Amino acid sequence: MSLQMFASFIAPSAIFYGIYKLLEGIGIVLTEDMIPMLLCLALVIVVVWVAVMYKLSCYIFSKQEL
Repeated sequence: MSLQMFASFIAPSAIFYGIYKLLEGIGIVLTEDMIPMLLCLALVIVVVWVAVMYKLSCYIFSKQEL
């Protein structure tokens, strides 16, 4: 098993499985209708995260002296 496979598939799968079990443990049951909604929401979260990281990177690099 290569490190790339672990980083790109197994680690995110384990994280989301843990989140699923955490939600199940506190009494939130995911129905079939909620799964597509969460998948769409995940894409929005990724876009917002990338935009925030881009702005932060631009800010950090603008403060550096060349």
